[in-house]
Amino acid sequence: MLSSVYRLIGGGFRLVAGHCVRLLRLVRCSARDVLVVAPASPGSIGDEAMLHALCSALYRKELRPVVGVASEGDSYKTIGVHDTYPLYRYHSLGSISDRLRLVLSLTRFRAVYLIGADCMDGFYSEYDSLRRLQIAGLASVSGASAVITGFSFNAQPTPQIVAEMAGQPEGVTLYARDKESLNRLHFHGITRARLVADLAFLLEAGITEAHTQAAVDWSRERRCSGRTVIGVNISFIHTLSSDVYSPQRIVDCSTQLIEAVAAKFPLTSFILIPHDVRGEHSDAALLQRVYERVSAYDVFMYPPPLHACDIKALAAHLDMGLTGRMHFAIACLGSGVPVFCLEYQDKFSGLLGFFGLESEALPAATAFKSEVLAEKCMNMLERLPEVAAQVTLHLDEVKQLSRRNMEGLR
Repeated sequence: MLSSVYRLIGGGFRLVAGHCVRLLRLVRCSARDVLVVAPASPGSIGDEAMLHALCSALYRKELRPVVGVASEGDSYKTIGVHDTYPLYRYHSLGSISDRLRLVLSLTRFRAVYLIGADCMDGFYSEYDSLRRLQIAGLASVSGASAVITGFSFNAQPTPQIVAEMAGQPEGVTLYARDKESLNRLHFHGITRARLVADLAFLLEAGITEAHTQAAVDWSRERRCSGRTVIGVNISFIHTLSSDVYSPQRIVDCSTQLIEAVAAKFPLTSFILIPHDVRGEHSDAALLQRVYERVSAYDVFMYPPPLHACDIKALAAHLDMGLTGRMHFAIACLGSGVPVFCLEYQDKFSGLLGFFGLESEALPAATAFKSEVLAEKCMNMLERLPEVAAQVTLHLDEVKQLSRRNMEGLR
C-alpha cells in the first residue's frame, strides 16, 4: 500500500507535486514547529509519560511541539501543550487527493514525531499501525524529518505490518526501544532500525496533586521506621493475551500475594498504584477491590486523578515495584527502584535486559499463579540491595539511550 502511495506521489506527479511541495515548504515551514503524533487519544498514563517527556525535550531545544489530535475535542493542556493539529481530518488517507492534502499540509512542520510505543506491530489494531506508518511515510515525502520513536515489536507481527515497515522511505527513522524488538525487526529484514530506550525514561518527576504528597509522606514515614514499601500495580491487560485470566482471578491472586508477603515479611507496607482509570476493569477498579480485601494490613490506596509525573515522583519513594504495566515499571526503574514484572506481549524481558534483570519477570502463562508470583516477589525482596545496585549501575546508560530518540531531528 505505502509503496504504491510513494510511486503515485513521486512518480506520475513527481515534477508537479515535487515542485509544489518544495515551494510550499519554503513558504510555510516553521523552523520551530514539530508535529507530535500520540499513540492514542488522551487517557493512558503511559502515553502521557512518553508525550510529556518528548514535548519537554522539544521545548528544551527551543522547538514548539504541536500534538496531532486523533479525535475532535482531544486536549493535551494538562501537560502544557496548547497547540494541536487536526489529524482527524485525514481519517482514511484512502484516495490520492487525501494523501496529497496531508503531504501539502505537513510542509508546515520541520519534523514529525510519531510516538511508537506498543502500537506499531498490529497487536491492538493492524489498521491503526498501518495508518501510523502511512503518516510517517507521507511526512517524509513532505520533506519533514520523520521519526517513529522507540517502539516494541512482538514476536508475531502481521505480514502486512512487516511489509509496510520495510517499505518506509529512507527519510523515516525507526527506533526500537529494546534489543529484543531490534532483533525481531532485523529478522524480518528491517535492518535500518536503531536501538533506543523508551522516551519515558526522560520524564521528570513532579508532584501536582495533594494525594500524591500524602502518599509520599506515608511512604517516607514507613521507610524511616524501618519498613519496606512495595508499590503494587495490576492491570486487566493480561486478559487480552490469555484466556486463562479473568479480572476476578487477577484480584484474587494479587490479594493472596499481599497476604503471603505480609506473613513472611511483617515489616512490609504496600501502596496500591493504578496506572489507568479507563473502563469497567481499570487498574483503579481492580486495585480498589484488592484494597477492600487487604485493608487490615498496612496498605495505602493511591487514588485518581493520575498524572505521569506524580506517579514517577511516588515511585522514587518505593523500595520495590510490582507491575504488569510497562510505564509503571519505567517510572520505578527510572527512579532507581527495582521492579518485578508480569510479562505480556514479550515486552518486559527486553526492558529488563537493559539492566541485566531479564529473570525478574514472570511469563504471561504463569503471571497470575499466586504461589509462583509470591515466591518470585519474596525472592526479590530478599535481594533488594543487590537488585537496586544493578538498576543504579545501568540507569545513566539507559537514559542516554532514551535521549537517542531525538537524534532523528534534522
